[in-house]
Amino acid sequence: MKLGNICSITGGYAFDSRKMKSKGEYQIIKMGNLYNGVLDLTRNPSFIDNPTKKELEYLIHKNDILITLTGTVNKKDYGYTVQLNNPNNLLLNQRCALIKPLKINEKYLFYLLNSNNFFKQFYASSTGGTGNQTNVSINDMLNFNMYIANEKNQIIISEFLNKIDQRIETQIKIIDSIKSQKQQIRNILFNDIHQTPNCCVQDYVAYEQPQKYIVHDSNYLPYSKVLIPVLTANQSFILGYTSENDGVYKKGDCIIFDDFTNESKYVNFPFKVKSSALKILQTKEGLLLKFFYEYLQFLNFEAINHKRHYLSEVAITEINVPDLKKQSYVCKVLSSVDIKLKNEEIILKNYKLQKHFLLANLFV
Repeated sequence: MKLGNICSITGGYAFDSRKMKSKGEYQIIKMGNLYNGVLDLTRNPSFIDNPTKKELEYLIHKNDILITLTGTVNKKDYGYTVQLNNPNNLLLNQRCALIKPLKINEKYLFYLLNSNNFFKQFYASSTGGTGNQTNVSINDMLNFNMYIANEKNQIIISEFLNKIDQRIETQIKIIDSIKSQKQQIRNILFNDIHQTPNCCVQDYVAYEQPQKYIVHDSNYLPYSKVLIPVLTANQSFILGYTSENDGVYKKGDCIIFDDFTNESKYVNFPFKVKSSALKILQTKEGLLLKFFYEYLQFLNFEAINHKRHYLSEVAITEINVPDLKKQSYVCKVLSSVDIKLKNEEIILKNYKLQKHFLLANLFV
């Protein structure tokens, strides 16, 4: 059955950017607000007041499904879908589309739009735009061939997948709670330690520039045991994998520190990096690397200006390096929380894999 037989698809509106402001009565939902399939109203918010009758035609209603239509050539950074439960004064911008069900279970339609069958046709229909931009047209989407279960099975499938989604949401909350607990424990431990500084960071920490570990080809490969991960110190951490075997960091555990954002990651495996905007840190005798990593998280250096921070601020920061016995105790306490966190993250990963398997096999 054609997708257009079971739903309507309407493109967003080209709102006048000159009318937009940082606060207002109606928020404009742009592609960035739907990134990774999560509605995030805090990402570069734009608002308008007193929308026209024409603009109000793009008001988003309860259970509407939104999808992003524009992305980057050879990447899958679009096609993100979000279903709105209780939208409040939200208007849909261009390069996004609004999808409404027609004689089909609305939740079933949402999962159908996240199935392998849908995405295979979605990315295959994509055509180039400006530069490395690529787009999917609404007319092409309406002609996608989709398998549709009968009404009874639509309800069964959607309710089952929805229960998995609910369990995933619960698991995410569990993980967030553990992270919060770890932060509280870390603060208690280091508030006491940091009272009496006895040295500077640079006295116990050596750094290495990353140039010889930078990956040559940024067209990353999917995960494989034989490939080398490419890292960033920022939130994404593992950007992808490379088959390059030259210039791999193999000196043991280290900390990668982003010189501009002040974010850091503890690394215990061989790797390459994306850019030169970081430092690779190793501790000297008398300071445990894990202890220093947790100390960095406690200090939580803010990146106020766009500049390199490590040598000018972090390296000269006064810290307290206690005896190794106390360092080991701190590491043991925080590592026990890390183990719990890792176990819960494995559970989350398994739920997501289960959902991925079902989406690949229930809609063919």
